[in-house]
Amino acid sequence: MLLEVDKSKDIIEPLNFFMKLYNDPGHRAMSDVTDSEGYMRVRKVIVTPTKKIFVNPELIMGNRFLRKHGTEKMVRILFRDDDGTKLSFFNSRTVAFRCVKNALEHGLYIGGKKYVFIGSSCSQLRDNGCYFVQGEVEDAVDLRSSMGKFKIESVPK
Repeated sequence: MLLEVDKSKDIIEPLNFFMKLYNDPGHRAMSDVTDSEGYMRVRKVIVTPTKKIFVNPELIMGNRFLRKHGTEKMVRILFRDDDGTKLSFFNSRTVAFRCVKNALEHGLYIGGKKYVFIGSSCSQLRDNGCYFVQGEVEDAVDLRSSMGKFKIESVPK
C-alpha cells in the first residue's frame, strides 16, 4: 500500500484512497508473497541532488547474492532529479553529477550507518539504480570478490 502512496503525487481524499487500496484484492495478494516463492523485500532509497527519499521496501525476485548475504545490510539506491525524473544526461559541472559521484565514491549515511556501492545489473544501470551495502569500501570489495570472477565483458545472445 505504501508503494502506491509513494507513487501518488497528490492525494486529495486520503481516507478514500486508503480504503480503495485496502479493499483491492491485488494489494492483499502482494503482501502474502513470501521468501518461499523466491521473492525478497529490499529497502529502497531515492537520492536526488537535494534530498533522500526513503521508500517502502520493494518486493523483488531474489538472486544468489541476496540469498547468501541477506537483505538486512543491503539497500537499493535510485538516482533521480528533484522532480522525480531519471537523470538522463548531465555533465561534470552539474549538481546532479556531483551528487551521484559523491555517493558512489564516498557512500551514503542512512540511519546513522554508512552504505557503500557494491554493484548493479545492466537493467539497474538503465534505471539509474544500484545496490549499496552497509560497511566500508573494503567490505564491498570483499563481497564483490566472493561473487566470483567476471572476466567476460559482454555475453553474446
